[in-house]
Amino acid sequence: MIVYSTEGARIILQAITYQAAEIGLFIEDADLEAATVRGSDVKEPRIKGYERQTLRPSDWRIDDALSASSHSKVVFDFSAPPGVLYGYFVVKTTGEILFSERFQRPFDFSEFGGRIGIIPTLRLRNKEA
Repeated sequence: MIVYSTEGARIILQAITYQAAEIGLFIEDADLEAATVRGSDVKEPRIKGYERQTLRPSDWRIDDALSASSHSKVVFDFSAPPGVLYGYFVVKTTGEILFSERFQRPFDFSEFGGRIGIIPTLRLRNKEA
């Protein structure tokens, strides 16, 4: 087990989130843990109005416990039904996925358009699970 210091946690969170360039949504319950997964491999909504959103480094905030870094809320608006949304993923400018999160339950937008707001968050665990 690796245990990192307080300063180490801050550096890790900054190093990962600083590279975060875009956030996208996935509509297929895919395995995004594979080492070679790129953003181009993920099935995203293909509807008018959907596009990945830009994440600015200045919009990331590290919590007081140094256990997570969260971006300000990102809103996706859909003028048509995007399908079932399983989660989001964050990619760097070169296209590699940095991290992803599955929603606790999928959001079904199969019949209507709509809006979903997401607060991308990277969490660290400094203890053995």
